[in-house]
Amino acid sequence: MPLQDGDEGNVCLESVEKSCLEEGLTTLRNTEENQNERVIGSFTETNKDPADMEVNGSLKQTSKLSNRDHAVNIITVALPIMISELFQNTMPVVDIAFVGNLPNKEDLAAAALATVWFNLWNTTMMGFMTAIDTLLSQSFGGGELQSFAMWTATSMVIVLIVTTVLIVPIVAAVKPFMILFGQDHELSSEAGQFSYRLLLGLPPLYAFKLLTKYLQTQNILAPSIYIGILSNGVNV
Repeated sequence: MPLQDGDEGNVCLESVEKSCLEEGLTTLRNTEENQNERVIGSFTETNKDPADMEVNGSLKQTSKLSNRDHAVNIITVALPIMISELFQNTMPVVDIAFVGNLPNKEDLAAAALATVWFNLWNTTMMGFMTAIDTLLSQSFGGGELQSFAMWTATSMVIVLIVTTVLIVPIVAAVKPFMILFGQDHELSSEAGQFSYRLLLGLPPLYAFKLLTKYLQTQNILAPSIYIGILSNGVNV
């Protein structure tokens, strides 16, 4: 049966609509596939092993460290720090040893009493300064060198203020505290005389401690050892 003009127009319209629908579905399907590929690529890039990522234009090829490698790395860092601390703590021992050679043994008792009092507050100050380790390691490890310098300078100011305002007066007050704790008056007075000779060294001591932390954060470990050897040689 021949188609009328109206029927032919309807057939053409249906064909155009069908063609447009197919093109739309194809475009939508392609868009979804592209989005899926981008998501997968982003996930793969995000979870890529940092050892395989490109750093400064070169691809770092590293393998997993064994337990032995970890132990060697830890010892390599810890050993110089242990030696540095050893040299710093031998100085009071040398002082006590020299005082022990004096004829009057009460001098040895006074020096030992003053050293115990000093170590009490020195340990407290060391605990106070542990916050510096966290701040310096976080800023330097994160590559924030401006913050690293700022924390170093701020910590130096705070440490010197606390040392001058708090630690020095307390260390100098060993005599009244020892009397309060029931020690002999003459022995407490001798301990006070020994403590007075420690006061001038307190600000440089804690400044040295802070600068040591500053260098150790950057994995620079040798200077504190050299200074420990030199200071013990001068002390002897």
